[in-house]
Amino acid sequence: MAAVPRAIKRKVEAMWTKAPRSSSAEIGRRLGITKNAVVGIAHRLGLPSRPSPIKRDPDAAPKRDPDAAPKLSAPRRRPPIVLPPLSSEQAVAIAVLHAMPVPIDEAPARGRRSAPPVHQAEGCRFPLWPHSARAPVPPTFCGKPRIGTTSYCAECAERCFSPAGKRLWGTAA
Repeated sequence: MAAVPRAIKRKVEAMWTKAPRSSSAEIGRRLGITKNAVVGIAHRLGLPSRPSPIKRDPDAAPKRDPDAAPKLSAPRRRPPIVLPPLSSEQAVAIAVLHAMPVPIDEAPARGRRSAPPVHQAEGCRFPLWPHSARAPVPPTFCGKPRIGTTSYCAECAERCFSPAGKRLWGTAA
């Protein structure tokens, strides 16, 4: 938050106290700042709050009793959507569509990721491509038997979860 210049603070204080009829928006327009900035400056300076500019008719709305329990209305429900009945041909067509197997493309589109092949799902999920490169299609993983409930074999887990400062990948840090 930027600091407010002393000159602006003095002008806000003077206009706030000497012109109680002018709104904070009017003071802001005269000084070239927003009404919220004027209110914030006045608050930080400890100036008294202004009365609301909204004129309310005291007879128009009855005041609520603060001790009275709030009135809760029942939630509104939308009427149910009623669809026309299907003809027998439409019902048969829908049943046939639901019974048809969904065709699966063997090769995913370029740039799209696909689920790993089944034979790799049981093995180590450590990627075998450089971290700076995009994943090949299909992606290749280590595939060695996993340890415990992790996604990696013992060797790859050591690479992934080694403490800071430990040599990784067989090279000096």
